[in-house]
Amino acid sequence: MLLLSAWASAAGPVRFLTTPAFSGVEAKAPGQEYATGPDPTAHGARGTGPRATNPFVVDVVDWVMKLLLAVVVLAVLVVVARALLERWFARGGPRSETAFSEVLPETLLERARESEALLAHGTPANAVIAAWLALEEAVRSTGVGADDARTAAELVTAVLGAYAVRREPLDRLAELYREARFSRHPVEESMRTEAAQALRLVQDDLRSQARRRASSSTVGTGR
Repeated sequence: MLLLSAWASAAGPVRFLTTPAFSGVEAKAPGQEYATGPDPTAHGARGTGPRATNPFVVDVVDWVMKLLLAVVVLAVLVVVARALLERWFARGGPRSETAFSEVLPETLLERARESEALLAHGTPANAVIAAWLALEEAVRSTGVGADDARTAAELVTAVLGAYAVRREPLDRLAELYREARFSRHPVEESMRTEAAQALRLVQDDLRSQARRRASSSTVGTGR
């Protein structure tokens, strides 16, 4: 008991029996000094609290980040587009219909005559199918290959259109071919006649193109 009393006297007033004042400062023993200086809670005093952010700086940073994102997205799109184009041309993409002028109209005209001659053989259905396939072969002779983006009828129309062949007879021939090949009803002789008429119109256009080509060649050579 005497030892406990001696320890309490040396340690000073017991702190757990004291209560901080309303100001939040704990009372000290007599003779001890209190911390002095500017009030850290006073308005305008420097401290470690968060600093106010300049709205202009925030806007500038936000704009810069959006600009960088747009540049990255644009660069990715350019790379993807270039890769797709290179792949397309590597496959030998579609040639322009005007690039088939090395095949003379007279050659196509002869093929169209052969196509018409096929109409005289076999049943009307087989004759119409054979005539159309011969016309496709004539178009293939110009150097054009298969094109996944277009049907056979669209390809034939596009290529022969470069030789000033009208679209209407070609469309009709394509319709007759589809009807002859895929329809369930019997194909009449009238379809054979219609196909022959359409092929004659194709021949007329090719013949006219051949004359124009020969005329321009004569003028060019000065004959």
